[in-house]
Amino acid sequence: MKCNDLQNLMPLFLSGELDGQGSADFERHIETCAACQTEMNLQKNYDNLLRAAFAEETLETAALRERVRRQIRAAEKPRASWWKIPQMRFGFAAAALLIVLCAAIFYFIAKQNQPTIYAGVARDYTEDVIERMPKNGWRDGESPAAIYAREQLGDAVVSSIAPEGFRLVRTRVCNPAGEPFVHLIFDNGAKQISFYVRKNGNALPGNPVEVVNNRAFYAEHFDNLEVAGFRSAQYTVLVVAPLSRAETLNLARDAAERLA
Repeated sequence: MKCNDLQNLMPLFLSGELDGQGSADFERHIETCAACQTEMNLQKNYDNLLRAAFAEETLETAALRERVRRQIRAAEKPRASWWKIPQMRFGFAAAALLIVLCAAIFYFIAKQNQPTIYAGVARDYTEDVIERMPKNGWRDGESPAAIYAREQLGDAVVSSIAPEGFRLVRTRVCNPAGEPFVHLIFDNGAKQISFYVRKNGNALPGNPVEVVNNRAFYAEHFDNLEVAGFRSAQYTVLVVAPLSRAETLNLARDAAERLA
């Protein structure tokens, strides 16, 4: 091994990177060459000084470690779904609330515009009794009206609900507020009173104005008409009359007692 070769291999020898044969050749040359031995000793001293300088210096690694940790957490953090994004969640909630509000308003308006059965029979009474609007299906006269009423409702209904001093003069099937009722018109020569009767169906709406003998009675006022109603075991009955609230309720109570 020549001196030039030794100069190139000296860093590898000092770092322990030469193989066994190369290290043996390097050591034999150093033993016989004073100049190369001196050069190697200088290189050793330089290496030792450099290592000592780095060993004495304290390296600040805290900031580096924290930066690495943040990058690891960011890489491991799952992506937020659209629902977990605050703006999207708020927008969805607002849209849902708006839909519910619109549905509630629509339902309220529909309910307000939908006539109750009380308004329906009051309007029907106005058309049939007061205005005498022509309609099909009437049975006129006491006998034809009574026969038709018995066919629709049973034998005892007409005699049970007829007010004292009144006689049945007209009967037809009508549909006030979409519910089928038999409209019976009673006359005493001075005024006409209507009874709307059906075999039991829907419950009467609203709160009762009184309860007599465990039976609830309902009442509503429309223009110059009073409407009173009740339900028996088999029938729903509504009375419409150009009378006072007390007189109309009294007609309903009498009919309820006779139908019991």
